[in-house]
Amino acid sequence: MIFKYLLTFVLIFSLELCGESKIKAGIHKNGLTHVKFILESPMLTKDEAKWRKEKQEYITSVMIKADKKTVFTMILSPYVSRDPFVAFSYKSIDTHKLILQYTNNYGISKKIRAKFKEKKADLRLNDSKYRLTTPQIAMNENAVPVHFSSTIALKSVSIYTLALDTASRRFVAKFFIPSDAIVDFRFKIKMHHNGSVVQAIFEKEDGSSHTIENYVEYGSAVIDG
Repeated sequence: MIFKYLLTFVLIFSLELCGESKIKAGIHKNGLTHVKFILESPMLTKDEAKWRKEKQEYITSVMIKADKKTVFTMILSPYVSRDPFVAFSYKSIDTHKLILQYTNNYGISKKIRAKFKEKKADLRLNDSKYRLTTPQIAMNENAVPVHFSSTIALKSVSIYTLALDTASRRFVAKFFIPSDAIVDFRFKIKMHHNGSVVQAIFEKEDGSSHTIENYVEYGSAVIDG
């Protein structure tokens, strides 16, 4: 019985969120606060965990509050790249209390506080109605950069990948957009081995949606061909 409790304690301790998770924020002259964060996590899928003979662990949600106001909410799947990195902006000119809370698939949460820096230059954002940017060729299938933005008032943006050889569709992440948010996000995802279509679904406040799809080819396939 003692051994059973000891084993449970060791398992829970080994799954705790730890490491060099960081969040930084910079206030720009044009009234925007730009935030970057990186969260340490292996982001393992079931297959990756089985191959490595490790427990599956990945971050499932991230929430950031400025004082008591929520400025960022994201739901993640294990198809987001290892050690998730995200960059985004919101309207603010104050060095308020900015706290990020993230939770993994075992329900373990951790909070970190942002460090503020003043930026003299204006922050430049895309002015396209809808925009999804991905590389045409990805040399690292586990870290494909994705950038999406919009000037339209949105409720959420969901990211999927579609495999061309099997026609399977994977949910990657969903970003919930506050009413006064700036829709301009950057992060990295995992793609299918033989190339993927990255799909962004922009959900408007009235419930309608707009979809953009970009094809991303895996670099080794190009070289082999």
